[in-house]
Amino acid sequence: MLEYKPLKTDFTQAEFEKFRNLIEERSGVFVADRNLDSLRISIVTEMSINGVDSFEEYYHLLRDNDPYREYLRNLVNLVVVNETSFYQTPVHFDILKNTVIPEVIQRKDEKRLCIWSAGCSTGEEPYSIAITLAEVSDLLKGFELQIIASDVSQNALDIAREGLYSAETVKAMPASLIEKYFKREGGDFRLDPKIVEMVNFRIVNLVRDDFPFDDFQGLDIIFSRNVTVHFKIGSTRKVLDRYYRLLKEPGYLFLDPSEDISSIYQAFRAIQFQGVQIYMKGVSAFIGAIPAKLSLASVYLRQKKYDLAIKVCEDILSGNPGNIDALIFEGMIKFKMGDLSGAEVTLKKSLEINNTILVANLFLAEVFRQQGKKEEALNYYDQTLRLLDQDHVETNIERIIRLRGDTISRLALDGKKKLGGVV
Repeated sequence: MLEYKPLKTDFTQAEFEKFRNLIEERSGVFVADRNLDSLRISIVTEMSINGVDSFEEYYHLLRDNDPYREYLRNLVNLVVVNETSFYQTPVHFDILKNTVIPEVIQRKDEKRLCIWSAGCSTGEEPYSIAITLAEVSDLLKGFELQIIASDVSQNALDIAREGLYSAETVKAMPASLIEKYFKREGGDFRLDPKIVEMVNFRIVNLVRDDFPFDDFQGLDIIFSRNVTVHFKIGSTRKVLDRYYRLLKEPGYLFLDPSEDISSIYQAFRAIQFQGVQIYMKGVSAFIGAIPAKLSLASVYLRQKKYDLAIKVCEDILSGNPGNIDALIFEGMIKFKMGDLSGAEVTLKKSLEINNTILVANLFLAEVFRQQGKKEEALNYYDQTLRLLDQDHVETNIERIIRLRGDTISRLALDGKKKLGGVV
């Protein structure tokens, strides 16, 4: 039985420094002072497995006699243990699905979406990304999808490729997604092979000079949770700079909510969104413009996928029946579908909440005009013109811009011109 001696006689500070420096030099991982005992236990375990009797002998084995870095990888596997789970920060995947993906594909010239999960550990994060993409497959029809997942630990990647997970790792997921994408296997959960096939796993050292830049060009989104906690500030800056250079515009970086990089790297724009901070390269047309989730409906609307756009609005309204933007958007979609009676009902609901919303009055006037109800149409046209000529104009035009409906903007512009003004 392996016996661990007291720390002060078993592993000196000088020996700790030697191993720590070697691990950082070869792998980029920095072992903090608080993890001294954890490193000692990992080293003693590996020494026992490999029949090595002294720390000095094991150090030279790692430094001089490990041409394929097999021994070093085994040690790093023990040192770097990231606990992770599916949908670990659920709001990140809500933002990814409803805002970031619609933003990126709306502004891309090519039908290709590339996402990198850096420091993916045992695969829960990249598979959560893959499931999120599968959930918006209609939106991504015709797109080439690439999900790259990397880690420094071979053991972690082997577990990831297996696609078998404990109940603990999936508990944060919505039950509907567990049922849809997993099968029970004893006490564990087996991930759908189609999701597993969406992810390309590979060993990557984030800080080494021979980083494979050519394989990571043209990224749209990077997830990097708790990776920077393993590095010194200099190495962290190096990694963040690589992320920035590899991202296209608009490009997004998701970090753990506990990680704030603003004091050490300023190239990214930090954006507070839905209670969390995400980082961006370039300028967003959606974040801070269209209300969250409605950006997804906006893309469906432009693609003339009206049923999907309506479903997004209904999902919002099921949780918040008084969401005025969702009501207006749903009314607008029904109008474009030719469902005039449905548009009338929905737009009237929005005006019951706030009857000074220009866009709702304008569309309701159009609904009545197309129904042949001239008196009602004239009443709402008059109300629209009154709103354009009052202090409400700034708020209403702002709402028009946020909802980004081309028809709405054109009609509002026409109405404003009738008053001799300019929107």
